[in-house]
Formats: sequence, C-alpha cells, structure tokens
Amino acid sequence: MRRRPMEIWWIAVFCVLKAQALLPHAERLSSWDRNIANALAIALPLAALLLIALTEVGRWSAFVVLGIAVCGQAVEMLPPGQHWTAQLSHLIVLGFCLWMMVYLQSESTRSLCGRDAKQRFGVWPIGRFSSMGFFEPLCGVAAGLIAHAVGADMLRAASIGLSSAIAYDTLLDGWVRKHLVTLLSPAYAKLNPAAKSCWRAAGQALQRGDYRQARDHVETVGARMFPEGELFVCVLNWRELLAADPADGIACLKRLAFDHDWKPSEVERKRLLGYVECASDEIFYTVVEERAKLIDGLVEAAHDPRSFYYSEADAFLARVTGETFGFNTPESWKAWWKKTEPDWRGDAGMVSLVARMLRLDGEAANMLARRIAGRAEEPMLRELAGQMLYLNELQKAMKEQTGVEPFIRQPQRMLLVPDLTDAVGLLYVDSQVLENLGLPLNAVARRLNVRVQLIDYIASLWKRYPNELSSDMPWLLKTLTGKNFGVLMARAKFERWWPKSRESMLRHDRAVAAGLNAHANEDDAGEEQAFREALREQPRSLSARYNLALCAMKRQKHGEAARLLQELIDLEPKEPFWWIVLGVMHRNRNKSADAHAAFRRALELGAAAPRVAWHVGVTLAKDQRDAEAIKQLDRALGQNPPASRIEAFVSLLESEGLWHLAGHYREEAFRRGLASGGEEDPNGGDLAA
Repeated sequence: MRRRPMEIWWIAVFCVLKAQALLPHAERLSSWDRNIANALAIALPLAALLLIALTEVGRWSAFVVLGIAVCGQAVEMLPPGQHWTAQLSHLIVLGFCLWMMVYLQSESTRSLCGRDAKQRFGVWPIGRFSSMGFFEPLCGVAAGLIAHAVGADMLRAASIGLSSAIAYDTLLDGWVRKHLVTLLSPAYAKLNPAAKSCWRAAGQALQRGDYRQARDHVETVGARMFPEGELFVCVLNWRELLAADPADGIACLKRLAFDHDWKPSEVERKRLLGYVECASDEIFYTVVEERAKLIDGLVEAAHDPRSFYYSEADAFLARVTGETFGFNTPESWKAWWKKTEPDWRGDAGMVSLVARMLRLDGEAANMLARRIAGRAEEPMLRELAGQMLYLNELQKAMKEQTGVEPFIRQPQRMLLVPDLTDAVGLLYVDSQVLENLGLPLNAVARRLNVRVQLIDYIASLWKRYPNELSSDMPWLLKTLTGKNFGVLMARAKFERWWPKSRESMLRHDRAVAAGLNAHANEDDAGEEQAFREALREQPRSLSARYNLALCAMKRQKHGEAARLLQELIDLEPKEPFWWIVLGVMHRNRNKSADAHAAFRRALELGAAAPRVAWHVGVTLAKDQRDAEAIKQLDRALGQNPPASRIEAFVSLLESEGLWHLAGHYREEAFRRGLASGGEEDPNGGDLAA
C-alpha cells in the first residue's frame, strides 16, 4: 500500500470540518433550509470517505461539494461591513476550494481514482508508515487547535490549520527531512556505529554543497552496497556535474544529457561537436544508461517518504528530463516513466540525445544523427537533423545578409520547403535552376515525396520528446507545411490538423512531380492534368498555379492564363515577377498597351530596371518601333558591354524572332571586338534580360 496524496487528506479534513460547522448553523434556519443543510452535512463526510477510497464516485462527489462550498463562501462575502479578517478567511477558503476542484479534474487525479487504484494503493486508507509524514498534518492540526482555543470559530480555525500545513510543506518539510531521514531510513539501521557517523556526515556535507567531503564519507560507508546509497552517489555525481562549467567534450556531453536547462556557450558547442565526431559509440550508450538509472532511482525516491531525496525528487527529475507535473507528482512520474522508459534507454536513448541537441546545437545533432540513424533504425532522424541544420544556417545568413547563393545550390533541402521553392522558382517548368544544378526530374519526384514522411517522423518524435522539441517544432512544421500553428498549443493544433491534411499534401506533391515528369516528356495533356490536380489539393500553391498558367498559354487559353496570373498577383500583390509574366502574355497576344502597363507596374514594385527594359524593348520591336526599342535594349545591356555579352544578347533576340535587331547588335559586337583588340573588360555591363 502506498501513501495517499496529501491533497486527498486536505479535502477529506475540509469536508469533515465543513460538516461540523453546518450542524449548529442549521438549527437557526427554517425547516426547508434546515433539511438542505443537514443533507449537505451528511454528504460531506460521505464524499470524503469515498474520495479516500480513491473511487471515481468519490472524486465527483468531492468536486460537487467543493463547488457548493465555493458558492456558499461567495454568498458569505457579499454582505458589506464585515471585518477584514472575516473577509480574508472566506477568501482563503474560497481559493482552497477552487484549487482543489482543479486538482480533482486533473489528468493525474483521474488516473489516481481509476479502476486500478485498489491494486496500486490498497483498500485501506492508511498507507505506508512514515513518521516524518505526520509532521505536516500535526503542524496543521496544532495551529487549528490553537486558533480555536483563542476564540476562532471552527471554519476559521480550519483555514488557519490548512494554511499552516501548506506553509510547513512549502518551507520546512524539505529541511526537516534532510536532517532526520538518515536517522529513520531502513539502510541506516543496518549500519555499524562508525558507518552511521559517516552516513550522517555525508548527508550534512551534501546539504552544505561540499561534494568532495560528501564523496569521501560515502566511499567510507560503501554506499553502493544498498539501493539508497547507490542513488545518493548518482545524485552526488549529478550535482557535481551541474556545479561546474564543463571543461572538455565528455563533460559537455554529460551536461547536455543530464541538464535540460543547460545553455552552452560558443566554446562549449565547439567542444561538444569535436567530441561527438571522435568519441566511440560505447561512451554515448554509457551516458544514456547512467541517465536512465538516475531517473529510475529518483522516480522511486519520489514514492518513498523515507528516501533522502523524497522532497527533492520532483525538482531533480524536472531538471534532468524537462518534464513537469502540477498534481500528484509521485504518481505522475511513475506513470510517465513506465510509459516513456523505452525512449530513454539504448538506441532510443541515443535518439533522445539528438532531440536535445537539435534544440541547442544543430551541427552536433547532425553529426550524431548520421552516426546512429542506422543503428537506431530511424533513417528519418538523419534527414531531420540535416534539414534543421540547413534551415538554421539559412536563417542566420538571411539575418546577417551574407548571401543565400550557397543554400540555393542545395536543392534537395530546398525542395522540402514550399516557400523557398516558390521564392526561387525551383519547381517552375520554365526554370533552369534544377537543370543547372544537375538534379534530374525523377530525383525531384522522389525528393518531394520525402516531405510527408519527414513531417510524420517529426510528429512521432515530438510526441516522444515533447519538452526537447517544443521550441523548434512549431517553426519547423511551419516551414515544411506552410501553415502557422502559433506558439501556444502548437502541438495540439498540429495533431488536429495533420490527419485531415496529410493525404491532401501527399497527393499535391505527387501531382507536382508527375507534372514535371510530363513536361520533360513533352506530354502537354498529362502536364496540365497533373498541375490541375496539384492546384485542387492546395489552392494557394504558387508553383502549381504558375505552371498551369504556362500550360494554358501554350494551348492558347489566354483567358484562363490571365485569370491564373491575376490570382497569383492577388496572392502576392508585391511580387513584380507576376506582372512581368502577365506583360509577356499580353505581348504574345499583341496587346501592347496592356503589356506596357504590366511592365510599368513591375518596375514600380521593384523589378530590376534592365530586366524591365528588355521586355519593353522586345514589345516595342514587335510593334515595329525599332528606334524606341533600341533605346530600351541598350539600357538592358548596360554601359560598355563587352562583345561576348552582346553576342549572348543577339542570341536572345534571335530566339524572339527579331532578326533585324539581332543584325544591328551583331554589327555592334563586331565593332567593339575590333576596338578592344580582343581584350574584354570583365567588369562590363550586366546582361539582365
């Protein structure tokens, strides 16, 4: 049998005292009100008895009677003119009732009063004996009796007693236990007098923070020979680790594993990365097993009121794991550890190290993930670590304005981020980026299908290690899905949204890949059908809409193309590229005025002036306005262009069918070649067409 949570006893005592206070008060009421008061006085101790038995009926009965008490206290506070002490006592009781109502509806209390409560706690209300466990209620009872003796009524005396018990539990319980537990523990009774002296000295040295002396005394006792002493040594090692800054790679690794709140400096990150690169796998598994052993011992200590760490186990466990519980912490830790222990040992424990590193050091996480992904049979772990490292470095480069060209040359990473692929035009069928980077379309199709698998893995990892990934997962999921889940309740929002959207996202990615393959195979009908399917699955997809507009222009469906381009403009009203495409479409339909208006709008929105000049020049040339066209095309070429650049410009003009202007610029290239004697200025004007 295990001890009931103290909150259960508080509620039971409150119900009994409240019933006792109701009985004399009922004598002064009318017959109808007296019957109600008497019924409530009978229900209160009955609810307390059922709650002590840890039944579901008792939990709800106590919840109801506490609610009635809240209403009663609120009514008693309404009449003005009461002394402030009376108002304060009513307020204390009201706050206690509200807090206990929340406690009764918490998940841990529901589990506590579940069907298996008898097997876990026993039938009888008296639990495991612990003499120190009586100090808290004894303090509350003594304070209540003293208050009643000096003239306080029963309800006020109960409030004072309850407040005293809470104050003792908060301020004094830990100190008293630390000084007395070694004298009352079963292990202490089995020691010889000399060992007893060393054991007491070890506990006192640990309280002072003298870890060296505590270790000397514990080694004299031979503490590893019994479980409580072994836990003492584990916690001593842990506190020594937290007391000093890590000086080398192994210390950084242990600090990372054993301290959820650790914030490494830049130097410590480099030490950690260097150690992860060269350390053997056995060291990582040893660290993981030591941590699991510490957690296991602290979970047991949280249940044992005779343990040296009974009052501190909750805080220590929270520091190690990052997990916290508001109510019934011993039972909550026991249930949590029973459920999650496999995720903190062995190969899964190595994954937990990577999850913690992802929050603190992306490079070290990527390195460790590459080492263990195969052994832990979690290949997507390597993908996740690499993707997070890529995105973190990209974000840093954008913030520092150091250029993003190196990141564009990693299309396999960029393909998983819809916003980036749209910004670069990676999936536009008229884009040359993938071709220039040597990425075949069949590889693009395979890569696009990885996105949903990666999101699935993130969801499972977030569920296993919520406190390790809670800060990064909302941001990462936003980049991979394009949907903002916010910060508060991000995981709950994602878990509601993802099952409904997963298949749609998968169909969208497959349709985009099919459209790209159809374009490569010159299957116009298949290409258009695929991009229509992609747009139907994700109506805000820029790439699918743009590619479908190109298909419509190719099939002379200019009305549909104009509608799609207008939708793109509505989705991104400040993006000049869509206005340039719209202008090109109008030019191809011989609507020069509309084309010029679109190009002007693109220039107003910040499009590159040489690029706009090129399109305006081509439009004028097709209207047989060669003199004006040459002025615009000269602007597109820039000042003092070399002959090679003019030759490239000639090729562009020929591709547009402007042969007469191509001849003009070919003569210009010939003259510049003669004038330069074959030497070209490498810093000549830019070809921005």
